[in-house]
Amino acid sequence: MFVSYIGAVVRQNVPITIDNWRDKALKDAKDIIWNDIQTTFVLDEERKSYVLRVAGKIHRGFRSHLSNFYLKDREGNTNAEPPKIYQHYISKDEWSAFVSKRSDPAFVNISTANRERASNPKHPYKKSRMGYARLEQKIRKDTQADQPLGRHILWKEARVNKEGVVDNENVKKVVELCETIEQSSETQEGNKDTCRDILGKVFNVPEYSGRVRGKGFGVTPKSFFPQEKRQKPSNEEVLEKLRILSEQVALLVNTNKDKQLPVQLQPEIQMESETGSCNWFLLVGYLQLSISLEEYDRVEECKSAKELWDTLRIHHEGTSHVKEARIDMGLTNLAEKEKWLR
Repeated sequence: MFVSYIGAVVRQNVPITIDNWRDKALKDAKDIIWNDIQTTFVLDEERKSYVLRVAGKIHRGFRSHLSNFYLKDREGNTNAEPPKIYQHYISKDEWSAFVSKRSDPAFVNISTANRERASNPKHPYKKSRMGYARLEQKIRKDTQADQPLGRHILWKEARVNKEGVVDNENVKKVVELCETIEQSSETQEGNKDTCRDILGKVFNVPEYSGRVRGKGFGVTPKSFFPQEKRQKPSNEEVLEKLRILSEQVALLVNTNKDKQLPVQLQPEIQMESETGSCNWFLLVGYLQLSISLEEYDRVEECKSAKELWDTLRIHHEGTSHVKEARIDMGLTNLAEKEKWLR
């Protein structure tokens, strides 16, 4: 009932022409969906993110349902009118835009490739509609386990047949590697590094942004692999680091008296300004001492650490426009290579 209600609210408030659920233009629609659901069900505010992810999944499923069953009639002709069952949700203009986008050759090619990949997965899931969460509950109940199961264990159990045997060669290879790593190392499940647990080491690829492999929908890398928050250093800690840097710079100056340095620093520079904040001139000078004479020519006139850093970054990486041009050029070259290989 809960999921069905979410689906009805989504169909009322989100157009089928929306391709990206993360589109900022959907902010108002998402707020309406959440407020509507809260008036019907008792939910804490912390569940909002999960409910909206479910709503996005339902929205994608609804669009696929329309494409599979209503885009064309039995003779294969495109339907010019929206389905009667959904006419109170979908306007004619909205349906025309949806049909036009779904009939585009580029979209058809992508859809066909995805459908073929989904019909023949490399590591087939064999628990039908039972998700990882329910599977873990069942296993823990049967084995009376107190602790959460490692995701490599869940991943394997989700791919065994009715006899409890792995009958897929690709799955067998992954399971064997997991067992080897489990026996040869003391890897702990739930390590903060996404590639440090057993399953992560075997696949050695980043997790998708919206889910974690072996944990299912609703579990995100951010929640499953919490990152330690970096604490900003106090003013005293920064001053202490600057004092150490000052001593190192003074040592360099004294050691290289007979050599021409790219910059001359004054030993009497104050470590703290009148306002109580750190004086960054010393840090700028230290950065200048750390680069080559060729690089120093580019940043000689810089007055702050930020200006020095931005100058070097733009020189080596380019501006945002340069980066976009490089990306476009790379995509063009890749497309030409793919054509040549075909």
